[in-house]
Amino acid sequence: MRKSRLFVSFAASLFLLASCSKGIEKEYEMEIKEIVVVQNEAGDTLHAAHCKRSMSLFNYYIVLSEYQAEEAKSKEKLIAKATDKESKYKYGKDEVTDHGYVFVRFPEGGSDAK
Repeated sequence: MRKSRLFVSFAASLFLLASCSKGIEKEYEMEIKEIVVVQNEAGDTLHAAHCKRSMSLFNYYIVLSEYQAEEAKSKEKLIAKATDKESKYKYGKDEVTDHGYVFVRFPEGGSDAK
């Protein structure tokens, strides 16, 4: 009887851990390669920062507001966080993606995220 209660408690704990959403949202610092203009699926023109993240082979196209895009031209890096939704865009003839990352802020002074 005691073993079955222990098993049920353990199983319930695993279920709760698995059903939690992302938990702590982690932010990542990305190097800005260039500011580009992309189109979303609806055909709207958007500004995006073409970024690279250390230790990643992906190219990230992080959408920015017009004001943020202007500011990004004088920045080397930006901070982004992961979401559950990946967005795809047209960049010229290529299809590019944000790999589910969205803009959070520009780092202040030094690097404050990894």
